[in-house]
Amino acid sequence: MKKLSMIAAIAFLSLLCNVHAVVAQEAVTCKVLTIEATNSGNGVDSALQPYAAIFKKKPFDTFNSFALISEKEYTLKLNQPLQLSLPTQLTGTLEFRGNDKNNLKLQLHLTKNEGAPIVINGTASDGAPFMAAGYKSPLGRWVIAIKCNK
Repeated sequence: MKKLSMIAAIAFLSLLCNVHAVVAQEAVTCKVLTIEATNSGNGVDSALQPYAAIFKKKPFDTFNSFALISEKEYTLKLNQPLQLSLPTQLTGTLEFRGNDKNNLKLQLHLTKNEGAPIVINGTASDGAPFMAAGYKSPLGRWVIAIKCNK
């Protein structure tokens, strides 16, 4: 009887651990970096050095300067769009849409006062942010980089 009780207790604890793992996958923490890409000749902001190689590739290679304007952290719940705090000209939401192997599926929705909305579906993984660019900034273009932790 003790052996059966022990097996039942281990099975119950195992079930609790698995339920916790599923719950943990229903939310993700992401940092949203707002970057201004320009041709001011200032190079890559020191805080953005980990992404310098990305900025040398299309579509970013038309700019020679990248400045970090803001960095904010958000906790995203599965399939629940969250309003982002962006530069005054932009509004946007970010939504965590689940996992795809080692990647996190995200949807970024951006709108500028006088522009049509942009909806971008992408993935982020450890060490590889999801980046989107497009809207004009005062001196160049806005780039939104999303870096998430599983």
